[in-house]
Amino acid sequence: MPSPITLGTDLAALISRLRNSIRLKIRNNPVVQCKIGVEDMEDEKVAENAKVVLDFLKEKIKHPARIKSVYVKLTMGPPVEVP
Repeated sequence: MPSPITLGTDLAALISRLRNSIRLKIRNNPVVQCKIGVEDMEDEKVAENAKVVLDFLKEKIKHPARIKSVYVKLTMGPPVEVP
């Protein structure tokens, strides 16, 4: 639930908390989309970020075997399935 911002609220702490929070809601649409990097990042860093996201999802989902497929795509590029 959103919390109201009042006078005296430490905005830096609030922004930090919101940047570090992840909300996972897949009840109506079982698709998870997230940004794992930018084009000019090294391939190893993008792969590391993708692994962190997949590990997080496997922890949160009751049956990780239900993850049917994983795709990676650039903003305007075609999606590529990860084997």
